[in-house]
Amino acid sequence: MSKAGIQSNRGDGFQTLVAFDWALTVLSDPSYEWLEIDSVNWPVDDVVIGKSDGRIICCQCKKNQTQHRSWPFGDLEDELKKAIALFKIHEWSEAWFYSRTAFGELAALREFSKNFADESSYKSSLVGTNKKTDSRLSQLLAEEKSNLSSYQFIQRIVFENSPEIERMTQLVKERLSQTASNYSEAFDAIWRQLSNLAMRVSESGVSADVQHRLSKEELKLLLSRSGSVLTPPLATEDIIATFQSTSAVGRAWKTDIAQKHLSNLAVDQLIEAIEAKPQSVLLTGMPGSGKTCVMLEVQDHLERVSKNSREFVPLFIQSREFVDIANEENRASQGLSGNLVNNVARLADSTHVVVMIDSLDVLSIAREHTVLAYFLSLIDRLLIIPNVSVVTACRDFDRHYDSRIAQRSWEVEITCQPFDWENQVSPLLSELEIDASAVDQTTRNLVCNPRELALFVDLALRNGSFSVVTSQALAEKYLSVFVEQSDALGDAALQAVEEMASDMLKLRTLALPPQHFGASYEVKRSLLSNNVLHEQQDGQLTFGHQTLLDVLVISNAIRRRLSMNDFIQELPAVPFVRPSIRSFVKQLASKDRAVFRKQVRTVLFGDAAFHIRRLVAETFSEYAPHDEDWLLVRDLRSRRADIFHVLYNQANGVEWHNFWLKHLVPLLKSLNDLDGLIAHGHRISQWKNHDAPGVIAFWSELLEMEGVDTERQAMSIGHQITRFNEENIALCGPLLTKLLETPRQEHSFLGEALARLVGLGCVADSHLWEYIVGEMSDEDVVHFRFNGKLRCSANEFGSKNKSFLKDRMDASTALLDMAITSVESWSKAKVQHYGINNDVFSIGFLNETSYEDGHSQQDFRHVDDERFLFDAIQSGILHQARMHSAWWEDNRERLAFNSEGSLRYFSILACTETVSKNLDLIARVLSKSEWYESIFQYEIGSLLEAAFSCLDGPPQEQIQSAILSLYREAALEHQEQKSRLFAQAQLILAVPCHLRSPDAQAVIDKCEGFFWPLERVPRIGSRGGVVCAPFSFDVFLDVSDSAVLQLLAHYEGHESGFDDFLIGGERQVGWQLREAVSRHPSRFVEFLSKHWTSIPCCFRDDVMEGLGTYLLYEHGDLRPNGDWSLIEVSDALDVARKIIFELERHPEHWGHNRAASKAIEGCAFVVFDTNDSNRLVDLAAGFFDFQEEDSTAEDHTDLLTAGINSTPGGIANALMVLAIQHEDKGLSWPTNLLDSLRKFSSNQSPATRSMLLRRMPYLQHLHSDVGWELFGKIMEKPAQGLWGVAEPCLYHAYHKSFEKVAGWLNELRRSGIGKDLETWGRISALAALSHRVKFPSLMAELQVLASEDAWSGAASVWSHPGNFVRNTEQCSKGLSKGMEQGGHCALIVARKFRSLLQENDPLAIVPIDHLKRCLSLLETQSESGRNDVVGIDKWLGAISLIDPIHALEASELYFDFVRRTKVHLYDHEDCLTRLLTRLFAHAEELEESDSGEMLHRVIRVQDSLLALGVNGLDDWLRACLLYTSPSPRDRG
Repeated sequence: MSKAGIQSNRGDGFQTLVAFDWALTVLSDPSYEWLEIDSVNWPVDDVVIGKSDGRIICCQCKKNQTQHRSWPFGDLEDELKKAIALFKIHEWSEAWFYSRTAFGELAALREFSKNFADESSYKSSLVGTNKKTDSRLSQLLAEEKSNLSSYQFIQRIVFENSPEIERMTQLVKERLSQTASNYSEAFDAIWRQLSNLAMRVSESGVSADVQHRLSKEELKLLLSRSGSVLTPPLATEDIIATFQSTSAVGRAWKTDIAQKHLSNLAVDQLIEAIEAKPQSVLLTGMPGSGKTCVMLEVQDHLERVSKNSREFVPLFIQSREFVDIANEENRASQGLSGNLVNNVARLADSTHVVVMIDSLDVLSIAREHTVLAYFLSLIDRLLIIPNVSVVTACRDFDRHYDSRIAQRSWEVEITCQPFDWENQVSPLLSELEIDASAVDQTTRNLVCNPRELALFVDLALRNGSFSVVTSQALAEKYLSVFVEQSDALGDAALQAVEEMASDMLKLRTLALPPQHFGASYEVKRSLLSNNVLHEQQDGQLTFGHQTLLDVLVISNAIRRRLSMNDFIQELPAVPFVRPSIRSFVKQLASKDRAVFRKQVRTVLFGDAAFHIRRLVAETFSEYAPHDEDWLLVRDLRSRRADIFHVLYNQANGVEWHNFWLKHLVPLLKSLNDLDGLIAHGHRISQWKNHDAPGVIAFWSELLEMEGVDTERQAMSIGHQITRFNEENIALCGPLLTKLLETPRQEHSFLGEALARLVGLGCVADSHLWEYIVGEMSDEDVVHFRFNGKLRCSANEFGSKNKSFLKDRMDASTALLDMAITSVESWSKAKVQHYGINNDVFSIGFLNETSYEDGHSQQDFRHVDDERFLFDAIQSGILHQARMHSAWWEDNRERLAFNSEGSLRYFSILACTETVSKNLDLIARVLSKSEWYESIFQYEIGSLLEAAFSCLDGPPQEQIQSAILSLYREAALEHQEQKSRLFAQAQLILAVPCHLRSPDAQAVIDKCEGFFWPLERVPRIGSRGGVVCAPFSFDVFLDVSDSAVLQLLAHYEGHESGFDDFLIGGERQVGWQLREAVSRHPSRFVEFLSKHWTSIPCCFRDDVMEGLGTYLLYEHGDLRPNGDWSLIEVSDALDVARKIIFELERHPEHWGHNRAASKAIEGCAFVVFDTNDSNRLVDLAAGFFDFQEEDSTAEDHTDLLTAGINSTPGGIANALMVLAIQHEDKGLSWPTNLLDSLRKFSSNQSPATRSMLLRRMPYLQHLHSDVGWELFGKIMEKPAQGLWGVAEPCLYHAYHKSFEKVAGWLNELRRSGIGKDLETWGRISALAALSHRVKFPSLMAELQVLASEDAWSGAASVWSHPGNFVRNTEQCSKGLSKGMEQGGHCALIVARKFRSLLQENDPLAIVPIDHLKRCLSLLETQSESGRNDVVGIDKWLGAISLIDPIHALEASELYFDFVRRTKVHLYDHEDCLTRLLTRLFAHAEELEESDSGEMLHRVIRVQDSLLALGVNGLDDWLRACLLYTSPSPRDRG
């Protein structure tokens, strides 16, 4: 049942308001922890509140007494009994009674009791009414066998008189506004949650989650999700003052270049984005792209705007200034208020707040990772506040690979682009009098990066313009000029910063305390002045530019004469050091080649981490090889194959291509290594446009080698041929010809390659035609669609070249000739095979041409190879005719009088388009009477229409005589005479009126007597499609009642026929009538009554069904389709009463009627009056004995769907709705309703009974005895699938009424089969979690049953993330025991356990031994089962954010499973690379405490992923080279 279909039983919100007030207490008072509404645990159950000391307050909400009189003792007796029962089971409980009317003598007694500190003085002082009340209370306590005295009892009772609902609401809102920001949204969110808390019915079936209360934390989360923050009101000016203070931190930033400002396009983009007030904006870019400068410029702009207008209030946070501060107190001392979120939330109530947070990437690589966690948490908390925009900046690398940042989504993303050379950089250099013309293209590209431009300008202003190749070379030059050659600095200063750089690399930090600087204060000041160093606000030193770090590290290594291997061994094998190692390799590569090769060999054959050796090999591959390098490469191939393949696959320079041809290919041939040669066949394709002859020669040789799979190679090479550029593809002609001789594959790129070469004239059309028809035999020609042997489909010649065959047929008469000749040959073969009389011509392939389009009516048309071919032939012929080419002159007679019908058809089309140039041929064609009696009658008519007036008189007379002579000799029946007359008229209609002979016109006149209107139309031979109504429902709504009746009378009994193909009749009109009625029920319910006798019987049902549909749409739980809406608001009760009247008035029509069932079902939702309800039940009773064919006879899996769509099912649903509505509102049930429900509960159809079960949980909640009685009757006759529908009844009752559920669970365990036991397992496991069943007993029963379904049901509960997190010990034990079972049970539990790893909300941290067992079981599955591990990578990433060590252990197990099972591992959404980033970050943090143990394990995980060939890992490692270790002073 939908929530809209359940009427509240809480006194119009009174109970919810009481709960709301207590919810605010739970939120604000530390001593309160949770609350429940309609609790399943306590006798006094409307609202229950729990305190931290174990005490509970149970509230009973009695909105008001009849006529607002005081509550007498007797009317409260039942509630007092509940309170007595409560005090028996909970020693520290209180009972609070709420009502808008006074509690009378009980409240007076309670007030009186407050005056006495002990019972004796209380008792001795009782007089009058108080004494009587106390006496009655004492008597009641005795009857209920309570140990409490009346004094003790009354002390634990509180009576609260509440104001009017409106005032209660106002007071709650006022209290909330003093507690939280954005209180209006908060009020709605809490109200919705409290209103839904006690819902007992679910549309989607049973959740495996246990019922739970609303805790303080859940209330806070609810507030958070609504955009509210718990905070008292704050003064606006005070908040703005704190913003200004925080925004001043970290603003001392050099944003100009040589005191000149260059505008970044991202500034305007970011301002424009902020003005649209998005929730979140992310600014990204490469290192040095100017992100911080952009952020500061935008902050300056916003601050200027905010001085004149409060539309925006900005707050700037330079996060890098807090990179080493891990606690709130120290952050506050540095200017970052601990109340920042509260301040933003309160200010956002009155203005739009823009929070700018810069430099997340710096936090990402900091050793103190809790700082990033703090700022990400800050962002998350800010994002939920309405009227707030959060703008953050970080590098591309962190955006993609740091899971803590990457997993977030941003409403707007803006990228800092490089400066434009022509419009920005060059004019700046000219202004600074730097010669821009002397700068080469490589340097121009380099200095478009703002950071590099700043270095370049500083150098050029001192030494003039210059060119450099790399960022590293620029940094080296900068150090040389500003440090090494400086009189004030020199080598001593260079050595000091080198040592700093080495310390940073070893410690993997971006900043060092000043004590690490080994030179004098004057040297430090000079380095700071030259921007070589930068001093942070906390006094720590960093480098002014990222590349200085790598250059200085290498410089220091060279100074110490370290070899490459020595240098690597000094460093931890983490991604952080990759840029420095790469720089070292590059430095060596520029020196002596022999030394370089020797040192590379030492590293590649050494024991460095795989990713380090891989990096060295990749860097080596960037340099052109020397012949002397072959011995090293050969040894790598034989002894270090993994590293060789890195080099082999990364070596992209054309010099390497020549190197392989000279050295590797001969070796592979000598070893007869076919696999290696085939692999090189793929690898060599990279150089196809650098050395086309060499590549083609290798491929040609490869195809001739013995043992090579030529079919597979042909497919691969064919694909590569399509990618040759225009200059080289012409060389591929001979190779393609050779490929065409290989056996064909179903899908290949040869067609695309062939199209390119044919188009360029490099391959003859004969090869193209051979490709199209070469596989066809004579036998294929006579079979349907040539046995699929034709190859010319839409994509055969390339997905972007679909018109190739048509274009080629237009351009090449040689191809056209071959096609026509083949068609003629195929046609003769078909004639001979089928023995067709071919005196004139055969239909042949006519139906494979456009002829079929004109002579058939189809909603959908399939265009196959045959159609593509004949369309191309048609296009070629018409093209030649339009040009009146020599080919056309030579072939037009051949086509016009061809024995193949398709070719004749093409000639008619060609002549029709080109009348003036073909009059002689047209005259001869039209003089042949054979044409007029052929299937081309319509096309000949079109030719007549186009050409007749151009012909001379004699031919015109001849043609008309020929038409008039048709069919004269035949003796025909009348109907056939009419058909022949129509055929003659069709031809004569093509003759212009003024040129028709009198006899011809007489035929037209006569024909019009039989056919009107007489039009020239093609003969339709076949039709197909979807039948639609002849008009829309709007027609019924727009016309009068009399017009509606006329329409219905017209379509009564009407079915669509051949002449009104796909236009519906009676049935389809009924659908539209039904729709119209549902939109305007008040009109049509009157229409039905007023015009009963005039409405055709078949349409009465449609009117009634439309009325029922309206009620179900508006007041039931049926969801409208599409854009359904009412024409005007109708009185639903009035409509329902008129429906009931009509059903009673015509029982002979409506008995057992499906439309009546639907109408009764709709009425049940709106009828409450006793008389109306009794009448409705009586109408429903007429369906007791109705037996409908059971649609579930063969399919037992969907009883509810069958019940919903059955007539008795609708009645059963109506009865349940009536019962629930009346019980919910406290109304007396209709007289026969209970008996009716009992009868339907015994219905033979399980689908009908399932409709009762569908709503039974709520009835059991409202009226337990009746609900369980009916449930018992329904389940007396078990049926397959019925327990699945009944499960919600057990689910919603097991917690509060387990004594009722227990018996059914025993019955299920005893007699259930198949999926029944899954229900038993699920409910039993839920009961065990709630301590209704002993967990050891459940486990024993599961083992005795040894049922896969029972284990599956129980495991679905244990593997539910919410259950696992709240009941970890029991769920963990259950899953563990399940995976220890024998047979298939263990595997089923393992699969359920796997699902726990595929959900992250809430996140379950599972024991490692469980994961190990699960993976070992999954390994026994089939390949498809093993592959179903989607989502585990996300789970690992989520775990790594909470417990990185646990994530590492799980990762090691999982990747080992992948390696063993050969499951394809894909880095979906960068989950695996983000996981690695997080694991490395934590491992580095632990390095000192665990002596690098975790770091070495993470490196092994990384290497295993590399060995598995995981996509994305290469990109991640390359990105590490660009992005690792950015300096805080980088320009963005």
